[in-house]
Amino acid sequence: MFTGLGPVLTLRCGVWSLASASPVLPSLSSFNHHNLKLSLRDAHDMETYQRFVCLLLAVFLCVEGDVADESVNWDDLSDPSCPSAGELSPCVCFVLSKSAYLDCSAVESEEELAEVFSRNVAFPPFKKLTIENNTHLKVLRAGALGNVSFEEVFIHGGVLEEVENGSLSASYSTALKLNFGSNYLTSFNFDDIQFFTRLQEIVLDDNKLYELPHISSNSLTSLSIGKNPLSSLSNTAFADMPELRAVSIFDTGLNNLFEGTFVGLANLTWLDLSGNELTHLHIEAIQVRVFGASIHLDHNSISVVLPGGVTGLKGGFVYLYNNKISVLEEEVWRAVLEEGNTLDFKYNPLACGCDIAWLVRNTTLLKFVDSMTTCENGDLLADLDPAYYAEVC
Repeated sequence: MFTGLGPVLTLRCGVWSLASASPVLPSLSSFNHHNLKLSLRDAHDMETYQRFVCLLLAVFLCVEGDVADESVNWDDLSDPSCPSAGELSPCVCFVLSKSAYLDCSAVESEEELAEVFSRNVAFPPFKKLTIENNTHLKVLRAGALGNVSFEEVFIHGGVLEEVENGSLSASYSTALKLNFGSNYLTSFNFDDIQFFTRLQEIVLDDNKLYELPHISSNSLTSLSIGKNPLSSLSNTAFADMPELRAVSIFDTGLNNLFEGTFVGLANLTWLDLSGNELTHLHIEAIQVRVFGASIHLDHNSISVVLPGGVTGLKGGFVYLYNNKISVLEEEVWRAVLEEGNTLDFKYNPLACGCDIAWLVRNTTLLKFVDSMTTCENGDLLADLDPAYYAEVC
């Protein structure tokens, strides 16, 4: 128990504890991170490593005396729910807030990963599996994780190319989040998604996936697959995901959005299609039923929006800045504005001819257009003279 250092800190690491009321701690300068070369494989004694980590945490937590006026509790890293360090090496198990976490970032091959999970060890149900910045693991094979279950899987920033069907079968009833972002995935176990009974979130951003097939899930609420070379998107891809609330498909090169692609998703509140190559918005391409939802279509090449391209939205936001829209047809946008939706048309080459007279002369509707929206010549829409349009148009 530390006192006189701001918050009271209770810290237990392995079988080693810090309990001095006036501890003598090393100076922060002695922990220059540029000189810290300790790796899991180089540590001759894993318990020594764990104690070192805990001491380092103590230094940074205790010197900040004004962080919070409450206790900070760290669980025992040698908690019985974690196998001993040697039993899982090169993976590391630790416990926080009574949940077990497993970090296998140091594995050097797919065979080594499978070997760890094949050992005769009493594995606990884990909160999270982390494999980060690993340059060896290219395929997550079926059976590689044995019968061990996880609530979260975070395999990020590596060279992973394929996730096989069945590779996460032990987590079908436990997994809540899957994050495989910033890898080299060309193949993912989309067919398996239907078997996850509690899965809520999938992140596949920044990979090499060329298609998003039809996915079935009664639990999934969030899907992000930005920065993949998708190019096209099936209009049935989301048809069997009734709980979907957030979809992010940004910076993919998507060049077409077919009728019905985002129709029938009763809970959709966030749709990000920014940074693509869309040129048209077809009839009934997007239907939103949730009040206050946001639709991001900015940084595309949209020049044509057909009537009914966006329907159902009320009190929401449609971001269309940085596109190629030159006219604002009344038959397209009046209905959208009358539902109290805010439209952002900044950085579009708006001609501001008679096509916009209906809007300029209606101050009630004009207030729902972003105030910084300008005509191609730089004039603000908000500054245009309604009388001029009444006379000329």
